[in-house]
Amino acid sequence: MIAQCVDIRYNRIIDVDDVKVEASSVISIDASTTNTGLSIVDMNFSIPLYSISIRKQEETNVQYKVQLKKIIQSVLMKNSKIEYAANEQLFIGTNINSGIVLAMLKTSIEEIVAESNNELEYIKYQEIPNKTWKKRFFAPDKCPNNSQAEKEMARKKLESIYPIFSKLSQDEVDATCMGIIFAQATKQGINLKPKGAVRPFKYNIDFLVGETFDDALMGINSIDINPLIIENGIFCVKLAKNSNLDKKIYETMGSEDGLVIVEFSPKTAGNLVLQYNLYTVNDDDRIYAFVWRKNRKKS
Repeated sequence: MIAQCVDIRYNRIIDVDDVKVEASSVISIDASTTNTGLSIVDMNFSIPLYSISIRKQEETNVQYKVQLKKIIQSVLMKNSKIEYAANEQLFIGTNINSGIVLAMLKTSIEEIVAESNNELEYIKYQEIPNKTWKKRFFAPDKCPNNSQAEKEMARKKLESIYPIFSKLSQDEVDATCMGIIFAQATKQGINLKPKGAVRPFKYNIDFLVGETFDDALMGINSIDINPLIIENGIFCVKLAKNSNLDKKIYETMGSEDGLVIVEFSPKTAGNLVLQYNLYTVNDDDRIYAFVWRKNRKKS
């Protein structure tokens, strides 16, 4: 794996260990199967401070994720002024296998926070829909309805403000654009999360057992689901103790038409274990409910 860090303010390459953040900032992440772009953006002035590219080489997908997490964790532990983290909401295209890898990477920040022994619990994490940050960043121009055109437009506009990005990866460009929009919206009190009415709907539900979300995601191909639903997005959430599964599903799906994956422990959801006749072998196993609408939403 190759990691390169650029100090945007001084147009120079530095070691990732030398990142020093002195003002409230957000770390925004745009991951692909071969490269991950990290951007650290000042929350007060919405300006990029650092851009980091982490490129996969010979590592397996699991090895890549483990090493990626170590780098992100190191940056966060050394810079308590990074108070926010933003990730693009999971979107899977026609390549399901690539989508599974992206889904594995998506949980990195939440896992880092959970594994930090409470040291990073102050970090506020948010997922941002792909089209939401793009529409805001491209305004007043319209967002094109083509992913390649979107990438070109994002690069062109960011390079016009910060020419150094002409030398950096597309993942770094997208991460920085998203970070800028997140900082601007947060300062204005705007919530970038999609808002949808919480309305009951009939749904299909299937279950997988595993120790982590990654285990569940690796089994996604065994679920009999229309690939178009997966392409609309995957929403991974955890069910708190004694919470209502239906309500969690409705709140998470909102007005979207994607796949909701709900993680819960059989120890704290005995009612669901009995209702769906679910059994686990190991005490640490988690149950993952895969949920999607019975009737597709009309566009």
